[in-house]
Amino acid sequence: MACKFAEEEIHYKAALAETEKTEVFPGRAFWCSTSTWLARFYIARQRYSEAEPLFQRASEIVEEDQPSNSYLPQHLQQFAKLYEAQGKDEAAEGLYRRALALCEESQGPHSLYTALAAEALATFCRARRRYTEAEELYRRSLTIVEEDVSSRAAMWTKGWRPWRNKKELQIRLSLNQIPISTSLDQLATVYEDQQKYTESEPLRRRSVEIKERAWGERHRSFLIDSLTAHAHALRKIGQE
Repeated sequence: MACKFAEEEIHYKAALAETEKTEVFPGRAFWCSTSTWLARFYIARQRYSEAEPLFQRASEIVEEDQPSNSYLPQHLQQFAKLYEAQGKDEAAEGLYRRALALCEESQGPHSLYTALAAEALATFCRARRRYTEAEELYRRSLTIVEEDVSSRAAMWTKGWRPWRNKKELQIRLSLNQIPISTSLDQLATVYEDQQKYTESEPLRRRSVEIKERAWGERHRSFLIDSLTAHAHALRKIGQE
């Protein structure tokens, strides 16, 4: 296995060296992409000191070349996870917050990019038992997702011609709500971490209902995790 990893690293480094040939790759986007893969390789093996300069340089390049690019928050979040893995919480949180601020500025406070950035910061806060902050961020993300789903549903319904298959429309509308289910589950976990099952149960129930409408009996296996989580909340309420 060690030989395999060593060979993998050699290939990553060779690929990175190729992207530095400006006559072949005049831009720096390929270098950023390849260096990120190499950094992830190092992180998986806890070689953090080798991953950090790669993430640092990639983030700087993305910011220099395309300051309004939506990929910069993603680079910052990956960089934050590197610090998080090393227990450098202050540095990690700073990057998560900056990623969120950039999404708000470049994409708008109600964009899905902002929702994802808020979720990343919420997950960071939850892991540190900062539940009030995590709940606020998850709720904000849920609100954004609900608004986006509602907007899409209105657009599809308005443009749906009478002679088209209405069953197909209903399926699309149901599947469109799956991101809401995911956000509900994330918020529910914050309450469950605090043993607040009376608050989490309605969220779990709504999540199950959304997935049942989306997947129906044909994909019942997709519901196992959600049904189990809802049953657990119901059981806890019964014990209180």
